[in-house]
Amino acid sequence: MPQTEMHYLFEPRSVAVIGVSHDPSKVGYKIVNSILAGGYKGKVFLVNPKGGKICGLPVYKSIAEIKEKIDFALISVPAKSVLEIVTECPTGKIKFLSIVSSGFSEAGNSEEEGKIVCLARKKGMRILGPNVFGLYSAKASLNATFGGKVTKAKAGSLAIISQSGALGIALMGKTETEKVGLSSIVFEGNKADLNEKDFLPYLASDRGTKAVFIYLEGVKDGKQLAENIKKTAAEKPVVILRAGSSAKGAEAAISHTGSLAGETKIFSAVMRQSGAVLAESLQQAINWSKFLASAPAPKGENTVIITNGGGIGILAADACEKYQVNLYEDKSCLKRIFSSVVPAFGSLKNPIDITGQATAQDYQKVLEKALFSHEIHAVICLGCETAVLDSRALSVVFRDSYKKFKEARKPIVFAFIGGQGVKKHLLSLKEKNVPIFNEGAEAVSCLAGLYRHYRQQKRKTEKPRTVFFNEAVTKKVEEIIKKARIEKRHLLYSSEAGEIAEMMGINLPESQVAFSKEEAVKAAGKVGFPVVMKIIDKDIVHKTEVGGVVLDLRNEQEVAEVYGQKRWGQVEIAAMIKGGIEMIVGAKKDRDFGTIVMAGLGGIYAEVLKDFTFKAFPISQNEAEKMLAELKSFPLLSGVRGEKERDIAKVAEIILKLGAVIENFPAIAEIEINPLAVFAKEEGAKALDVRVVINKG
Repeated sequence: MPQTEMHYLFEPRSVAVIGVSHDPSKVGYKIVNSILAGGYKGKVFLVNPKGGKICGLPVYKSIAEIKEKIDFALISVPAKSVLEIVTECPTGKIKFLSIVSSGFSEAGNSEEEGKIVCLARKKGMRILGPNVFGLYSAKASLNATFGGKVTKAKAGSLAIISQSGALGIALMGKTETEKVGLSSIVFEGNKADLNEKDFLPYLASDRGTKAVFIYLEGVKDGKQLAENIKKTAAEKPVVILRAGSSAKGAEAAISHTGSLAGETKIFSAVMRQSGAVLAESLQQAINWSKFLASAPAPKGENTVIITNGGGIGILAADACEKYQVNLYEDKSCLKRIFSSVVPAFGSLKNPIDITGQATAQDYQKVLEKALFSHEIHAVICLGCETAVLDSRALSVVFRDSYKKFKEARKPIVFAFIGGQGVKKHLLSLKEKNVPIFNEGAEAVSCLAGLYRHYRQQKRKTEKPRTVFFNEAVTKKVEEIIKKARIEKRHLLYSSEAGEIAEMMGINLPESQVAFSKEEAVKAAGKVGFPVVMKIIDKDIVHKTEVGGVVLDLRNEQEVAEVYGQKRWGQVEIAAMIKGGIEMIVGAKKDRDFGTIVMAGLGGIYAEVLKDFTFKAFPISQNEAEKMLAELKSFPLLSGVRGEKERDIAKVAEIILKLGAVIENFPAIAEIEINPLAVFAKEEGAKALDVRVVINKG
C-alpha cells in the first residue's frame, strides 16, 4: 500500500468507534475513554443502534448517519455481527478499519474473516486485525486501545509492531515501567489484511520514530517483509523478537536441507541478512529498542569496561565474549590514558578497575579520560554499591557523563548494582533516558545490539551473480522431471540428480549403475578401485541411515561379496574420493521467503553438529563466501593448525548454482549435495551424493 495512504492510519483526522457501549466495563466504552483521556484533537464519532450520549459525545445509530468521511474506525461487536456492519459501510466512507473483535481465524473461523477482508477491499477499506488491541500514535495524540493504565503511554521515539494483543497490553505496561517513550504502537492481530510489511515504509520515513521493535509469531509476505526491513534498517534500527523457536510449524521435508531449515533458522538468517537485529527475550528487545533509538553510531568497536568491583567487571567481560563485544586490549595505550586517574592498586587492564574505594569524583575523572580518547569508541560503566560510594552523587555523575558522551557522539551504557538506595536512582536515571541497568550483562547486551545493527549496515549490497541455463540444459532437466512424475516419484534417482549437477558444471566422481553382481564387478573395473557401492531406491533418501553405502571396496572380490550380501538389486558404483573436507550445500523453495541457500559441515554428522548457515537468494559470489565464514567450522576451510586452505570460492560457486536451479525450475523443491568433498584452494570440489526433490503435483 502507498506510504502516503498509511498516514491516515497513524495520523487520522477523524476516528469512529462502532459498537461503543454505555457500560464502562465493556471494550467499546474503554476505547472511547482512552481516546478522550489521551488528548486526541481530531473528530470522534460513536456508533451504537441505541443512540444517546457516551462520555459527553453524541452516538449515531449507524455509520451511514455520519456525513463525513472517516480516516480510522474501530469495530467492537461480537464476531457474528462484523460482516453485517462492514456490509452497511458506504463505499469510500472509511479508509482504515480496525476489528477489535475476536472469534475469527484464531478460532478456526477463517472463511468469515476472508469474506470481511474481500468486502472491505471492494469498499475501499483496509483492515487491521481482526483480534487486535488497537492503535497508539504519539503524533496524533491518539490512544485507541483498551485496558488499565494504557492512557499513561509516554511519548517518545520507539515504534512497536505487535502481533499479540495480550502481549501488547503487557508491552504497554512494560514500556511505562522501563520509562520507554513511544512514537506509536500498532497491533496486528490475525493479519488478515494489513501486516508488518505495510507499516514499515511509513515508520522508516517518520522523523519522530528513531527505532522500530517488531514482535512476531508468524510471517506473511515474507519476501516483501525482508525487502521493507532492509529499507527501514538503512534509516533506523529494527529490533525483532519472534515467538516459537521450535521447528514444529515448518513443513515436513524429506531431504536434509528441508529438515534442517526449520522456520526459525531461515527466518533468523533472512532477517539478519535484511539488517534487523534479533533479540532473544522480551526484556532484551525492550532494552535494545530503547537504547538503539537514542544511541549514536559508534566510530569503531574498541570498548572499555570501567568498574569499581573486580567481580562485576569479570562478569561483564564474560558477557562481552558471549555477545561479541570487542574489549580494547592495547595495554600501553590504556596505561597512557588512565594511569593518572587509577590508583596504583587498581587495574589498568581492560576491565579498568578503579577499586572498591572509588568515589563518584573518581568515576568522573576516569569517564572524562575515556570520553576524550580517540582510541576508545564506547564505554561500559559499572557501579557497585559500597560503604564509601555515595549512590546519589554517582547517579549525578552517570547522568552528566551520559549527556557529555551523547554530545560527543560516543556510545556509553551503565549498570548500577545495589540495594533499595540504588534502585530509586536507577528509576530516576531511566526517566532521564540514561541507558542504565541493574546488571552488567544487560548493559553489555545493549551495546552488542548497537554494534550488530551498524555492522550489518556496513555490509555493501552487491549485485547478485546470475547463473544462466542454455536451452539444451533446460530441456534435459525438464525431461528428467517429467519422467519422475510419470513414475510417481518425488525423489530423483541418484544418477538423475547427478546428471543435473553435472549439467550445472558441478564435478562428480566417475560412476556407473549396475543391476547385477556381474555388472557391479564390471562397473568397478571401469571406474577404478577403490570404489563405493550405493543402493538405488526411489523411497530411500538418506542411504547411510539404512546401511545403503559401503565404502572403500578395493577389488572385484569385495564388490561381489558385498553385492551378494546386500541383495540390493540396482546399485551405483562410484570412485572412492579421499582427502576432502566434507560439507553440505543445498537450496530449497521456502514458503515465506522464496529460494533459500544453505551450507554447513556435512557428512553423517550434519544433523548432529547442526553447524549451518542460510541466506535468501539471490546473492553474489562474495556474499556466498562470507556466508561460509559464518560457520563455526569455517577454520577447517580457511586452514587451521597448518592445514591447507580449501577451495572456498568453488564452494560458493556451487551454492550459487544450486540456488539458480531452484529459481529456474519451479518443479524442483529442493536440491542438496551431501557430502561435498572440498579440496585445497584452486583444486575444486566434488559432489559425492546429490539429492533432488520435486514438488508434488
